[in-house]
Formats: sequence, C-alpha cells, structure tokens
Amino acid sequence: MRKNIIPMEFKSIHNYIFELHDLIAYISSEASSLEINSMSIKLNSDDVIDEGLDGVLLWNWLESRGHSDLMKKYEINQVLLAVAIDFCHFIYEALTCSERGKMNVAYSLLRKPFKDNLLLMEWILSDQDDFISNFHNENSEKIAIDKMSEEKKRDIIKKAEIIGDTQLGQHDFIYELRYSKQAAHGLERMWNRANHIVTTIKHYKTKSNNLNFVFNGEEELYEHWGNLYRTLPILMYHSSEIIIKLIERQFPSVDIEYITNKTRWERKNAFVELVGEVMELKRLHYAEK
Repeated sequence: MRKNIIPMEFKSIHNYIFELHDLIAYISSEASSLEINSMSIKLNSDDVIDEGLDGVLLWNWLESRGHSDLMKKYEINQVLLAVAIDFCHFIYEALTCSERGKMNVAYSLLRKPFKDNLLLMEWILSDQDDFISNFHNENSEKIAIDKMSEEKKRDIIKKAEIIGDTQLGQHDFIYELRYSKQAAHGLERMWNRANHIVTTIKHYKTKSNNLNFVFNGEEELYEHWGNLYRTLPILMYHSSEIIIKLIERQFPSVDIEYITNKTRWERKNAFVELVGEVMELKRLHYAEK
C-alpha cells in the first residue's frame, strides 16, 4: 500500500485525478494492443509485398507505392500513444510524490506532461497535417514547444477544446495555468520555483533569506497541496477528454464507453460534481487571506 499523508480535504480530489490517470493509461494500452501492432493495407493490383516486410523497409515500400494516407495514420498513432503513455508516467510519479509530501518533486514532474506532452496531443487533434509537416521538418525548432508563439499555443488549445467537446469554454484559463508567468493562479511560477532553488523573475522572485521549496514547514506544505488540488482537476479532465477524442478518431475499434463504464456526459457530470469541492477549497483559501 502506498504511503499517503495528503490531508483529508484533498483526498477525494486526489483520487479523482488518479482515476483520470488510470483511465488515460488504460485506454492508451488498449489502443496499443488492439490496433497499433496491426495495419490493414488495401493493395493496388500491381502491388507485390514481400512476406515479413517491416520497419524501415515497410515504410519505404509504402512510400514508393503511394500509401501516404496510411503512413500518416500509422505515424500519428505511434506518436500519440508514445506521448500519451509518457504523459501518464510523469503524472503517476507526481501524484505518488504528492502522497508522500514531496511537493517540489511533484511540481517538477508535472511541468513536462502539461506543457509539452499535452500540447503535442492538442496539436494532433486540432490540426494533424500541420503537426506532421512540422514533425518532418529537419529543423527541430519547428516542433519545439518553447519556440512556439503564444498565439499558436492559444489557438491549438482552443481548437482542441472545441473538437474534444469538453464544453468547458476555458481555453484561455487552461493556457494561463500552463504557460503564464504573470497569472497568480498559474502553475508556471510553481514549476520554476520547484526546479530552481532561486528565481529572479519579478512575478515569483525568491524572497530574502529564503530558498524555493527548501524551508518548507507544515504550513507551506499545506499551501502547496492546496495550490495543486485547486488547479489539477480542470487540467486532468481537459487532458483526458482530448486523449479520449484522439483515440476514438485514430482507433475506432476501441470502445471507450465500455472501457470507462461511463458515457461522455457521465464523465462531465463527475467533473462538475468535483468542481464544487474545488470551489470550496478556493473559498476557504481566500477567506484565510
């Protein structure tokens, strides 16, 4: 049994987030086992394929025979599942660190999945042709998240939210949580403080006679938990719906409702019910201020 010292008022939110992690991990695994290892090819009359052709040789054969659509789908499938599984690895470790009160490590681990992995998946969902074009570019900066403009990031998140049918209408807030250095509610300041023992940016400059996340007592630990569980639910719900929509599109034989035992509306209602707990945490937090 995992050690868990999270205060009781945060545990139901923590468990909900873990359930979404498990959902993403499971449907990604199901998609991988059901379809990624098999590929149906409709041959032209003059196509001759050698038995056992795979890897680069198969890729070259497909390209030479003009099967570009199949190649694109297969490539998207490969990238999607690899990025989704990597996303889950970091989320899992972050949540188990939170359970043990290792909040600097928890925040550090959450930076990559929400800033990098998630945006790649949102990009694939919103415009897979643009993603593939940049993915194939010899200049790796074309695919680098930190080189992407704010305008493009916002546009990708907005389109993904619409296509993913999350019905949140919170794309600007979701952007700020992940990328804004100015927003008081943003995770960017927490990620940088967790990764750097001293920060000099004015919005989260290290205070005099202090070091980031080093001199944490019970009060500071509680505050870090509060900040985390007021922001993670919307990010994880958004992430899960984006990934579900992608897997539904790329792997139509994967029965999401059967796997999750919930319809999309039931998933949404579960999130809405949790929002009440999150809002109460915010109310108590600001009342204490």
